[in-house]
Amino acid sequence: MHGAAAAPAARCVGRAASICLLTGNRPESLVARYAANLLGARVVHCSPWPPYPPC
Repeated sequence: MHGAAAAPAARCVGRAASICLLTGNRPESLVARYAANLLGARVVHCSPWPPYPPC
């Protein structure tokens, strides 16, 4: 986790920062979320797919 948090930390992501993750249900999204939370940033998940099938 600390290695994954190094890249956002280098871009001044820290407390009071917000990060939007445009990801699906993938293991990499959990790593990104935990890395951002480790830095104190809040995370918003945005799915690239609609929440329901279109009509």
